[in-house]
Amino acid sequence: MLAIMYISIGLCAVAVIYLLLIMPSLRRHPVVERCMGRSYAHRGLHDSEKGIPENSLAAFAAAADRGFGMELDVHLTADRQLMVLHDCSAERMTGEKLMINEQTAERMSQCRLEGTTHTIPYLSEVLELIAGQVPLIIELKVDKGNHAALCEEVCRLLDGYKGDFLLESFDPKALIWLRRNRPELPRGQLSYFYNRHGDRIPRIVDFALHNFLTNVAARPDFLAMYHPDKMGFSLRLCRLLFRVPEFDWTVRTPEQQEECERLGNSVIFEKYIPEK
Repeated sequence: MLAIMYISIGLCAVAVIYLLLIMPSLRRHPVVERCMGRSYAHRGLHDSEKGIPENSLAAFAAAADRGFGMELDVHLTADRQLMVLHDCSAERMTGEKLMINEQTAERMSQCRLEGTTHTIPYLSEVLELIAGQVPLIIELKVDKGNHAALCEEVCRLLDGYKGDFLLESFDPKALIWLRRNRPELPRGQLSYFYNRHGDRIPRIVDFALHNFLTNVAARPDFLAMYHPDKMGFSLRLCRLLFRVPEFDWTVRTPEQQEECERLGNSVIFEKYIPEK
């Protein structure tokens, strides 16, 4: 009987510790609340067949014209400028084998996206274009441990922006920096099941990240999950127990959107046009 009691106490302790690890911020950030309930164009409303590359000013303008919010990716160049590109290398989008964190912004701005006349935009250009018309989800792309410098420059630029925006990152260190230095800004943890979808990282790291065990240090205001992984155990607990706001990416059909919205989640979409 005594052994059963000790086992029960031990299991309860483990459960409490686990919940403390995955618990997001319990505040309800007003900007996050305003940003929920709408659809976001993944890297803008891009369409290569129409000559509108992803993460281009044309893609962002197209999304804003239709009233969609948008998700975009931000890197820091070697001269501490902020440029909008998904990959750490420009090769996929421009054919040039340039690492963005090793190049100046001037050099990167000479690259043409997918053979068009569109170039890699500065974040400042995107902010000037959108000017608060629709909300932005800005992903902080950390390169080789530059999270502090990246966050500093992004926050400095956004301090003068008149519009709703959310900051998110796969790298918990970026969120921890925001929590410590700019706690008033809305921050979100991006994740997915890394090894399941082709990444090769240590299993324990994958487990910690897709189960949001770093929330204990980052305390994100929202979570953003790859939509096929939205029924992960830790995420379901966060949804059920903590009512955490959630964005699901990358949704590609109306049926997938409906599945996500039934859970109360907002979607980051591509390859189709949502009705709302």
